[in-house]
Amino acid sequence: MKAKDYIIAELERADGAYLSGEELAEKLNISRQAVWKAIKSLQADGYDIDGATNRGYALNPDCDKLSSAILRNLTAMRVYVFDEVGSTNDEAKRIFATSGECAVTAARQTDGRKKDGTPFASPKDKGVYLTCAFTLDCAADRRREFAEACAEAICAIVSDISSKKAERADNRIYIDGRQACGILTEGQINLDTDRLTAVFIGVGVYTAQAGEELGFADCDERRNQLIAKICLALRGVACSFRH
Repeated sequence: MKAKDYIIAELERADGAYLSGEELAEKLNISRQAVWKAIKSLQADGYDIDGATNRGYALNPDCDKLSSAILRNLTAMRVYVFDEVGSTNDEAKRIFATSGECAVTAARQTDGRKKDGTPFASPKDKGVYLTCAFTLDCAADRRREFAEACAEAICAIVSDISSKKAERADNRIYIDGRQACGILTEGQINLDTDRLTAVFIGVGVYTAQAGEELGFADCDERRNQLIAKICLALRGVACSFRH
């Protein structure tokens, strides 16, 4: 991991408190000049970091930039962050094929899709677009049960961040009749054993696109935090099906 990845994770963990350059340098075993260069690079990347003489550096608690370092710190998972992908599900499948379990998130999807294959609108920075890829080992005839368990877990999270009650209909989640979230669950089945061996759970939550109408207007949940909650919930579901 690069120095700036460690630093942004430390600043996120500090939750708005200032960390001195000397403190960061000692913790990472690098020079204060290297810390300063890393901070400048992070600011250029779009992170809202304040630097104050005799106080150090602090990440603005309202900073909502997607960060693989922050997400790794929050989830203990390998998380890949992209500015743009065709489909997070497709990207997660590619990474999973060579590297195993992971999560993929992007600020925008250009080829997001629904369960029926029609496009899933994924405008830049207007929501959370995420896919979690997990190994599994359960009977293939439990795939519907697995998809429903994932949808229930995500519905609970959406209800938690909204001031209004979320309701689930199959793989969609609605608030006041408006779609707040879509879920696309895909998998790999071993035809010899009839076992479900891997799953790819795609989640799209419109956190900002219709914030007021969906009850998200007063939500202080940052995207990294929301993504982490979804990743951990889905990992819990996957673990419960590994038998």
